[in-house]
Amino acid sequence: MAFFSWLFNKKLKNKLNENPVTNTTITASSEADGGQVTMHGYINANVLNVRSQPVKAENILGRLSRDTQVNIIDKQTNAEGAWFRIKYNNKDGYIAAQFVNFRTGFVNANALYMRKAPNKDGEILGKLQRNDTVTILQNLTGWYKIEHKGTQAFMSSDYIKIGTQNQKPADDEKPAKEFLKDNQALLRVKLEPRSKLIVPTASREGKISAQIYNEFGGLLDQLCSEIKIDIATAIAVMSVESGGKGFGNEGNVLIRFENHLFYSFWGKFNERIYNQHFRFSSGERWKNHFFRKDKNSEWEAFHGNQAKEWEVLNFARSLDNENALKSASYGLPQVIGSNHKVIGYNSAQEMVDNFSKDIRYHVLGLFDFFNPQMIKHLQKKEFTDFARYYNGSGQATRYGGFIKRYYDAFKKLK
Repeated sequence: MAFFSWLFNKKLKNKLNENPVTNTTITASSEADGGQVTMHGYINANVLNVRSQPVKAENILGRLSRDTQVNIIDKQTNAEGAWFRIKYNNKDGYIAAQFVNFRTGFVNANALYMRKAPNKDGEILGKLQRNDTVTILQNLTGWYKIEHKGTQAFMSSDYIKIGTQNQKPADDEKPAKEFLKDNQALLRVKLEPRSKLIVPTASREGKISAQIYNEFGGLLDQLCSEIKIDIATAIAVMSVESGGKGFGNEGNVLIRFENHLFYSFWGKFNERIYNQHFRFSSGERWKNHFFRKDKNSEWEAFHGNQAKEWEVLNFARSLDNENALKSASYGLPQVIGSNHKVIGYNSAQEMVDNFSKDIRYHVLGLFDFFNPQMIKHLQKKEFTDFARYYNGSGQATRYGGFIKRYYDAFKKLK
């Protein structure tokens, strides 16, 4: 298994971020609503928290996923480092500057002026030569706002090429990133363990954790040994997230549709239609979710009823398929659809299709979703700290306690 170990470790190195990865990723607005946009950046973490103030202890307004473009209003620096101020759901939000990248370009002319304003009459601040590289801070009509050796200026975008002169291979020329779901050896590992546990009846936690082990223990033994975590920790996480179930009684993937996420992805751009069919709390947005198919019908709660969950999801898909699929969590690990890239899928649709085929993809998706911080806390049995990454800081203590209970129950069985 040397190859698998190398591959797995290589994959994990690509997952480091500030406060990752939760199942509640929300994208930023494509426009900054108020405030002068000064830069366009791109998130370089799997998931990045947007905070109400430029302090790590402040409330989390939401989360941005990798490669999301952010419209930056200004930069602030304090004892905790540099922060960018952005507009998030019409509020000021702050993101750690270290997790934002800017595009690189190079001069594609013999010489090109750096100007103080984005026009040909702008004061000349300097001149760059062919192949000189610049950092592109903002894309304006016909001009780039750039930075070169500490100087910010404007340059004609007609003579700047995106990338570097020593161009790296294009994305379609690079070897495809390998995820656990693509590892053929893992796809052949037997799901069940060599010997099964007796399922207790007196303890709910013991019953669920024993059933999970009896169904997935063979594959879990292999995966857990590679990242050096106790199998009881993985079983405890699966128990808390979905009770070890990947599919509902009707054979559909187990889901939870999140009204507030669908609003962020689609509803805020189509508020008249959205408000006819969906509701959620204006404060704690993950609460008080209601749906009605017809605008003259009564509002109904739907969480806890898989048939209703799928009814709401399928209605949302009729409005916008991909954004609807991005707004629900799926299967045994309850990975949110908007995190499809984190576990190796090109779209939420592709992730749901694979999850619908085989429960094995649920298990592999869970381990692809683990990042180094999560693994470290699982190794140390620091369940509340793990939950802070996996479930969000607001419910870390609650979920950490649940995980500990299932962990203890399984350890008694073994």
